[in-house]
Formats: sequence, C-alpha cells, structure tokens
Amino acid sequence: MKSIISPLKLADHGADVTNLQDTLLLVIDKGIIQLSAAEAQSFKNLLSQEQQDQAYKDGTAKAVALFQEPTGALDATEDG
Repeated sequence: MKSIISPLKLADHGADVTNLQDTLLLVIDKGIIQLSAAEAQSFKNLLSQEQQDQAYKDGTAKAVALFQEPTGALDATEDG
C-alpha cells in the first residue's frame, strides 16, 4: 500500500484518491471504523463505485469523516 498524499478533497480524481479508497476499504474490513454489517457493506459498495471513477465523492468524504472522528485526527483546514 502506498502512502496517502495529502490534502485530498471532494471532487479530486486519480490514483491518489484510489489509494485512499483502498485504505478506507481496508480499515472498514478490519473493523477500525466501527459500523454495523449493513453499514459496512453499504460503504464498501459506495467506495467501490467511486473507486472505478478514481473519484473522491460523497462516500469517500463520509468514510474519511468516520475514520477521523474516533482517531481525533485534525482536518488539514483546521487550526491547531
């Protein structure tokens, strides 16, 4: 797996976005993002669709937000 290049944002496209989506799918599979089975499957389906377009869309943004929430990670646009 490659390093995730920051910042990535909504409407970005390309291999870096696909790499982020690969990572998000992995953390969903490993249970690092706590989701019900139905939610996990829904995110996997949505991320897979966005991955085909190599596009950072709503599903990717929501998955990133879920990942950042429990980790306390700061958004790159936040002061801190």
